[in-house]
Amino acid sequence: MTNFKFYRTGKEVIERFPVPVNLKDWHIEWKDYKPVPVIVDFGQKPWADPDFKDKNFQPKWNQLDDKIDRRSHCGQYSIDKDGFPLNPTGRTGVIMRGLLGRWGPNHAADPIVTRWKRDDSNRIIKHNSSGKPILQFVAIQRKDVLEWAIPGVCIIPFLFQMIYPSLIEML
Repeated sequence: MTNFKFYRTGKEVIERFPVPVNLKDWHIEWKDYKPVPVIVDFGQKPWADPDFKDKNFQPKWNQLDDKIDRRSHCGQYSIDKDGFPLNPTGRTGVIMRGLLGRWGPNHAADPIVTRWKRDDSNRIIKHNSSGKPILQFVAIQRKDVLEWAIPGVCIIPFLFQMIYPSLIEML
């Protein structure tokens, strides 16, 4: 299998439909594929797209859609028979947008800051049993689900100038 077995939505854990490596590609017909829907209610969050069933929601896929960049860095992505964008990397065992605010690409900046753990003399500290150096990284505890995560922000082109200071503050 190529995908993680479970999908976490905060406290809820959803088991994905298993996807064997040889059936991951969308071009391979698979009539028995039944991805598990992952539906999260975003309410009226300004950074999230409305529900897909909203008749006023008519996204322009694979292009700049007003102030939302729906282009993928992976190239053009396909749309399924129901109008949903398909993950360009293939089947994942889940359907819908899950925890992502946007349908289709969700652009984000997630800087990873690391250092080797050092003692008071600035020597690299090694793990007692493995003897390997200990790598440390910056993490934040998310306020929404209280889980530890790499700090990052969603990139919305016209808002990036306002978001950048928040990212710097997190670090």
